[in-house]
Amino acid sequence: MWYRTAIFRAQFWAALVLPAWLLVSRGIFGADTGWDFVAYLFIAPILAIALAAVAGLTRARRSARDARAVSTLDAAIVSLWWALIVAHSLAGDPQVSATLALVGIVVGIVAFWNAIYQLIAETRNRMSVVLASFEQTVPVASDPRSGSGYDPRLGDGPVIRIDPPHGS
Repeated sequence: MWYRTAIFRAQFWAALVLPAWLLVSRGIFGADTGWDFVAYLFIAPILAIALAAVAGLTRARRSARDARAVSTLDAAIVSLWWALIVAHSLAGDPQVSATLALVGIVVGIVAFWNAIYQLIAETRNRMSVVLASFEQTVPVASDPRSGSGYDPRLGDGPVIRIDPPHGS
């Protein structure tokens, strides 16, 4: 539980720190040319947005906010994603770096769709509980005309009278 709580608290910080770490470490360890560094100037903000989106979708779930912890599946996927980002940052071999980047992109997409799926599933479950409670507490309104012998000619119901305007 402590690990899931730590992930919950660190997600937004990771959205700032990991792209900066990627940019600096690839500039020091892995950039063969200046164009590699320029490419990472574009990649780092995209990574920050992706990390923040996953963190926001995770925090949008009421169960995560109430427990102040992510789910076990979230913790596993996000931990793997963060480890791949750090490993890519430190990889010196271009082949290893490219493989780690590709796997990191796939795991990032999985993390995003996992967060969306869990949010939708939890929201659907909460709404079904709310709707079920409404069905139990709200009585169904009966039609006053059914079975009560209502006849509008006898004056049993309300009368609304609209007089035409005078003088036109």
